[in-house]
Amino acid sequence: MSNVLDVADRIAWWLREHLAVLALLVVAILALAVFAVTSGGGEDGVPEGAVARVGSAQITEEELAHWQEVYTASATASGGAAPSAEEARRAAFGVLVGAVWVLQEAKDQDVTVSDKDIAGSIDNYFQQTGATGPQDRAAIQKQLGTTEDDMRFQQKVALLASQLQERAAEKVAAPSDAEIKKVYEEEPGRWATPSERDVEVIVTTEKAKAEEAKAALEKGEDYDAVDEKFSATPGQGKLEKLKNGQSGDVIDRAVFSAPVDEVSGPVDTGGGFLVFRVTKSTPLPEQSLEQAEKAIVASLTATAKAKAAADYVSGLRDRWKVRTSCVAEVQIEEFCGTKAS
Repeated sequence: MSNVLDVADRIAWWLREHLAVLALLVVAILALAVFAVTSGGGEDGVPEGAVARVGSAQITEEELAHWQEVYTASATASGGAAPSAEEARRAAFGVLVGAVWVLQEAKDQDVTVSDKDIAGSIDNYFQQTGATGPQDRAAIQKQLGTTEDDMRFQQKVALLASQLQERAAEKVAAPSDAEIKKVYEEEPGRWATPSERDVEVIVTTEKAKAEEAKAALEKGEDYDAVDEKFSATPGQGKLEKLKNGQSGDVIDRAVFSAPVDEVSGPVDTGGGFLVFRVTKSTPLPEQSLEQAEKAIVASLTATAKAKAAADYVSGLRDRWKVRTSCVAEVQIEEFCGTKAS
């Protein structure tokens, strides 16, 4: 079952680490800018005309200015307030550095993507935005300030990021019999005496927006209106007959322990923030350990894979940050390991 909770569970570890490439792809909010990754010179200094060096690659002032424009256009595309020049430049720099980290890591790990996969990912992106033909696609690109090359590069980086994450998750071992039994005995409400639930969900990428959405629901505002205003996935949050084990361990624990008809959250899923209300709970037949085992294994495995992916991203960030040298005007602690002389 694929639903908005799956999105909440996947929304980027990338966004959480200030690497917005994958997260923004998943929630279909922004399109990223293309920039040329050029090589040359030593790793210790930043060449003239560049703002940063990452390993053997560099980010130029021209590339940073381009993404700053795209960030501003994207932020205002749906009627939002324009960011300040400083905010847009900082966000643009983070996206560019994060993308170079992904490209360099993928090269080191011998991870590649095909032109066919990139084209398919672009098609999926436009389907998410509701584009039905070339004119719609061109209109969206114009609104977001991006070109076709920008989109191809965006999807390439996002696909590489996803493959790197999946490769790390594949190394997770299956849970032991003892682990399965322990979970069954410690959480009877999830496994021995389960239920299925109807839930109204709002997913955001910022905690502040989740808190605003919760306050609005608690005041009695209409769910559909609040969902449209705050959710990263509007129109997808009314879920019926949700069963335990379908949406990731963190979300399952929150949803299946919450009281009915009360607004709950925000829940930090590790990649987004969840506000929800259980509108109906229907008891299901009791389950033996043997009957519940498959769902328990799925839940434990999903949790372990999410941790493995998060640990990998943390390591990636540490590895490449120390190889990132920045000029003084873009010295941002999250991204810059050294200051260029």
